[in-house]
Amino acid sequence: MRIEQDKNMFTALRHRDYRLYWIGAVISFIGSWTQSVSYQWLVYEITGSKLWLGIVGFAGSLPLFALTLFGGALADRVNKRKTLIVTQSFFVVFAFILGLLVQRGVIAKNFEPAKYIVTIIAVMQGIVLSLDQPLRQMMPATLVPKEDLVNAVMLNSSAFNGARIIGPMLAGYLIARFGMASCFYVNSASFLAVILALALMHKETPAAKAKNKSLVEDTIEGMRYILNHSQIKKLMLAVGVSALFVMPYATLMPVFAKDILHSGVKGNAALLTSVGIGALAGTLTLAGASKHEGRGKMLVLASAVGGILMILFANSENFLLSRLLLIGLGFAIVSFNQTANSLIQLASDDRFRGRVVSGYAFIFLGLAPFANLQAGGLAEALGAPATVTLWGLVFFATSVFLLSQKDMMAVKPPDHEAEIEITSQKDLRLS
Repeated sequence: MRIEQDKNMFTALRHRDYRLYWIGAVISFIGSWTQSVSYQWLVYEITGSKLWLGIVGFAGSLPLFALTLFGGALADRVNKRKTLIVTQSFFVVFAFILGLLVQRGVIAKNFEPAKYIVTIIAVMQGIVLSLDQPLRQMMPATLVPKEDLVNAVMLNSSAFNGARIIGPMLAGYLIARFGMASCFYVNSASFLAVILALALMHKETPAAKAKNKSLVEDTIEGMRYILNHSQIKKLMLAVGVSALFVMPYATLMPVFAKDILHSGVKGNAALLTSVGIGALAGTLTLAGASKHEGRGKMLVLASAVGGILMILFANSENFLLSRLLLIGLGFAIVSFNQTANSLIQLASDDRFRGRVVSGYAFIFLGLAPFANLQAGGLAEALGAPATVTLWGLVFFATSVFLLSQKDMMAVKPPDHEAEIEITSQKDLRLS
């Protein structure tokens, strides 16, 4: 059976429960991006250290490495709607506590324990996120029929990348007008939109029936399948390169804004907004490309162009030029990550698709702690421009590797069966 992507990207919104969920997600994503910009700037302000930017990023994403593989399997065993209400409630509390501590001056440059407090909160958020993310990824499939699933996933991705434009701009305005704490309060309130949407839903999302195999046995079987499938294994390797050497550039954005481009917190927000513009454009472009033919070439082109743009951005000292380069870079990175994800799912057998997606999430999100740590360490030792230049060379080299692999140019469904292309919003870190 083949599921074609509908030309109208908005058909999934005709379903009431998904419409509620999507509106709540849009508001929540804007709040999350508002906090993300503020959080990175806050860490750099109170520590003045590139290494600590990496340490806090490492600590916050370490639970994703430890728990992601099991989080997806666990999500199958719980009521998704009710569990999401619980996880979202935790995020309300975490963001509110951060705002309160910043407002009261507890998290401040002149208070030494401040960096440890933000690290602890980052770890707690990461633990909840390891369960929350698989649940949010699975919600569209529970709220819309199969013929609208791709539309629903693309809508989620568009909401996420659209929020990357609005969130940083809102953060810059709030910080300038009301102070840093206001960004965390706004994020805390934004999660209430998702909770309200979940509470108003009619459709239940019960736990799946218990399996005969244990959680560990299912996980091991999926890992064996990935390692024995040549195309999927190579695509996973490409995703690993992106997670380790491409995505961490955003961690160093405050360094470029403050020390190189001398544009301050508003400049930092503007740079991240530029990335969001490119990412949204990339998502919408991919939404119109429903066929898998040529996706292998797109993967090569995205990594080659992305690598060159990273190198140019790393060595730019002009604020306007940097913004233009970041628009292109956002487009290239989203195109690379989402194309890799769709090809991985296209090549996988139906019986293993869920576990293959969990493997993708494990690499893309689970490697984030090590990516953030090496980002901070390399930037401290070599400087941010040299570090991002090195990453750009690695990204470009990935295109050369993929081009040399002939089977990467023609990824097809196994035995020409069940062709389902579903692109992910995750570029989750958080792309």
